[in-house]
Amino acid sequence: MKQNPYRFDPIKEEKLLGGRDDELKKAKNYLDSHYNLFVCGPRGSGKSSFLNVLKIISNNKNVLIVSIDLKATGTEDNIEFYKKIFDYIMVSGVDKNMFGGRSAEFYKVFRDFIDNLNPNVELNFYIAKIYLSRINGNCPQVSLPELKNDFKILIEEAKQKNINSIILVFDDCEKLAKNEQLINTLNSIFDSEMGYRCIFSGNELLVQSFNESGTVIPIRLRDFTTEKEIKNFLLHPLADEERNLIDKKAFKMILNFSQGSASARILTLFGHHMYKNYQEKKTSTISVSYNVVCDVYEQLEGLVIDSTKKSEVRGLIDGYLKIYKDLYEGGYDDRHQ
Repeated sequence: MKQNPYRFDPIKEEKLLGGRDDELKKAKNYLDSHYNLFVCGPRGSGKSSFLNVLKIISNNKNVLIVSIDLKATGTEDNIEFYKKIFDYIMVSGVDKNMFGGRSAEFYKVFRDFIDNLNPNVELNFYIAKIYLSRINGNCPQVSLPELKNDFKILIEEAKQKNINSIILVFDDCEKLAKNEQLINTLNSIFDSEMGYRCIFSGNELLVQSFNESGTVIPIRLRDFTTEKEIKNFLLHPLADEERNLIDKKAFKMILNFSQGSASARILTLFGHHMYKNYQEKKTSTISVSYNVVCDVYEQLEGLVIDSTKKSEVRGLIDGYLKIYKDLYEGGYDDRHQ
């Protein structure tokens, strides 16, 4: 059976991302103009999918895309933070033959330091010296010029391999936003003049934290509020031969169910269950049915942790099913009683 094109994990293929053409074009234009970006939107707006596709369309032979996992990196320890970023850039860079590639002696020595903290390794980077000093019980003060010089060495090596810029991608920046000193240092070190650009992501409230210490261009992922936008989102992942199978009434019905504003998560849920019902031959077209609505809202209810909100969602579900029961085969049943 063909894989359902409406997936709950973040999208990793450009062809599967629908409804974000304008935002992608805007983001790419600003990146090409050497601006830092902040991709913002509420939870469920598709930020991680958008970042994945943005990385795909930006990743050519002249750009090095480096994804920074903030959950694994942490943001409380500044020295540890920059050591991890240095490592992320190095790992991505050797895949493009920086410093001779993965098999080169330089990279083996570097990995010995990073993985084993070998104090006998000769690694002439400032970040290595202060990290070892801290491990030995000292409290070294970070010199911004020397730290910046380390990252300058990396970009100069990249340019020797015809890589004109390094783009650092930071997903889910809520914790990072709480460390003002770290944000200030980021903006100082990774400036566009040296060849770096940064893409951050998080909710709308975090944008100001990053703009106070530098300039970021917000790319807002808003909800979908028209039938045309919903149609674009739902048609995009389908194969050409499947697009005629989608029921044209579905777009308006989903907009009604979403009270005129549908998030990427809501549309993905509807698309997934519509397609699943069609695959299982429960419907002759890819359409909204009574079972689809029940499945969507049951799954939404499962995503709510707070018990009060869960009760509110359940009441909303029952209300919608009663209002729209005449639109679906079989009428209202007791799945939510």
